[in-house]
Amino acid sequence: MGQGGQTRDATPDAATGVVSRVYASVPWAEIAAVVLAFSLVTALAANGGGYWPLAWSWTAFLLSWVSIVVILVHAPVSLSRAEQALLVASFALVGWIALAAIWSESVPRTMLEVQRVAAYVAVIVACMVVVRARSYGSLLVGVWAGVVVVSTYALATRLVPDRYGQFDPIAGYRLSAPVGYWNALGILAALGIILALGLAARARLVTAALAAASLLVLVPTLYFTFSRGSWIALGLGLATVVALDPRRFQLLLAGAVVAVCPAVAVGTAYGSAALTQPSASLASAVRDGHRLALLLTVLAFVQVAALYEFRALDRRIDVPTSVRKAVAAAAAVVVVSVLAVGVVRIGGPGEIVPRVREAFVASSPPSGLNERLFSFSGSGRADLWSVAWRRFERSPVAGGGPGTYEISWMRERTSSLKVRDAHNLYVETMAESGLVGMALLGTVLALPFPALLRARRRRLVPVAGGTYVAFLVHAGVDWDWEIPAVTAAALVCGMAILAASRPTVADRPVQPALWGVTAAAMLVVAVFSFAGIVGNGALADAEDAARASAPARAEHHALRAEKWQPWSAEALRVAGEAQLALGRRADAHLTLSNAVARDPLNWELWFDLAVARDGRARARAARRAERLNPLSPQIAEARVELGLEPAG
Repeated sequence: MGQGGQTRDATPDAATGVVSRVYASVPWAEIAAVVLAFSLVTALAANGGGYWPLAWSWTAFLLSWVSIVVILVHAPVSLSRAEQALLVASFALVGWIALAAIWSESVPRTMLEVQRVAAYVAVIVACMVVVRARSYGSLLVGVWAGVVVVSTYALATRLVPDRYGQFDPIAGYRLSAPVGYWNALGILAALGIILALGLAARARLVTAALAAASLLVLVPTLYFTFSRGSWIALGLGLATVVALDPRRFQLLLAGAVVAVCPAVAVGTAYGSAALTQPSASLASAVRDGHRLALLLTVLAFVQVAALYEFRALDRRIDVPTSVRKAVAAAAAVVVVSVLAVGVVRIGGPGEIVPRVREAFVASSPPSGLNERLFSFSGSGRADLWSVAWRRFERSPVAGGGPGTYEISWMRERTSSLKVRDAHNLYVETMAESGLVGMALLGTVLALPFPALLRARRRRLVPVAGGTYVAFLVHAGVDWDWEIPAVTAAALVCGMAILAASRPTVADRPVQPALWGVTAAAMLVVAVFSFAGIVGNGALADAEDAARASAPARAEHHALRAEKWQPWSAEALRVAGEAQLALGRRADAHLTLSNAVARDPLNWELWFDLAVARDGRARARAARRAERLNPLSPQIAEARVELGLEPAG
């Protein structure tokens, strides 16, 4: 009986021990890092790239609570000095943007920018508290896997157009779904390509094989976006990886092995008119798409086999240093020769800068998508940057207010091109936030680089560095900052670099005061983001109701949105338009007047106010709208009705 009792008592202990050992053997830190990065990229990309305010609010809210829970329940690691500086600089950046509401040309737009940057701060903090020094590589795996999933869907819209096809006339047959913008999808695919190449060369065999095979999705996706800036960013990112990696010879060989099959795939796609011309019939697009899909499948198996053979040879063969130097010299000769031929074709070294400048400023890209890839046209970016620079010159220290670039563009544009952003993160930041804002943003973006140099000998760190550089380059020619799916992926790579540079003793829980302040700050972000979730959600419901011709419901949701975000002029605009649709002109006049008071440089509000007024008051409001947007086709079409010119 006693022995039986002892046996019964020992059984639970033994089972508990087994469970404990199994639990201890699970790489929870690595799993958490993969899940964090993968979920972030896929969720934001699936939601239109995270472009809309509701996506920022949800991102900031959820990640804030992740950070708070980890800080309180599982004390996070000790941060390096660079990470501490990044923490301070990130909060200072969002604080400066919020402070700028005092002098901003548009308080509602600036508050929206606060919401977006708060989401980026939440990404940074969540990576800090979740990721351990040993699990930095898992962050990169998560980003790569997320980009592959997004790119697979995007590529399916081209290869299987009868089931997933989404022709967007604005995109002009360039892949953009699900992100919503072809250049954003292009740079996202480029980031995935750099990570895939690094994983193929450095990861364990199974992950390396999957990474190599994924290039048959990522490279065609990038090609079908026809994004020139993304190809340039990819090239500079890969050059960064090669420059930083101590085993660059092996990396170059691995890259050469896994580049052949994607090159064949792109060459096949390039030769298909049905897959590169918007005028192609659906039947021909389906036929060529299915053929290319079959080819990609076959090439993926070939790719895995080639990588496997390369890995086997790499383990057995030790290449002499002299051979490595000879190959490096030969590669350098090839690169220099190609550049020399290009310079000669342009007309000599003295003609490079003038011709490139002339092509960038003066011309539009060719209508043919394949020809577009080799064009130097800036697609109007020179004008966009000029407007931003003039705005910076008027207020060089503080800027005109975060989020207000569109106001300057509408007033000063010389074409009908309608944009909200300057297509250059750095020039736009100087215009909107001044030198102070640019200094804070530059600090946030630059802090991973010292860590990159310190940790470049660690596995995959040069790959993370190349990915991060590619984003920074592309952000200088497009509006990646306004596409959180892209920016979050890049920030995660930057955080992986910082985590890899932590000293080994950093995995013990210290710095309770720092983490206490961080938890309190993230609680503020969570509360602010919750108001954004309710307010932005109600505004989205109001806009949906307005599109569905349900003005009463639109007014109800819009007024609810305004209660949660009392600075919002957009909510009042939707409510005022709904009141006009309901025939309540007096209510609409009052509501729209309040909206104009909150955002006096918003031409749309003045236009709506003109519709709600009569006589001279209508004409005055219409003239104010016209001064704010002289080239508006909407105002031009309604000049007679608004009293801007006599009938007949």
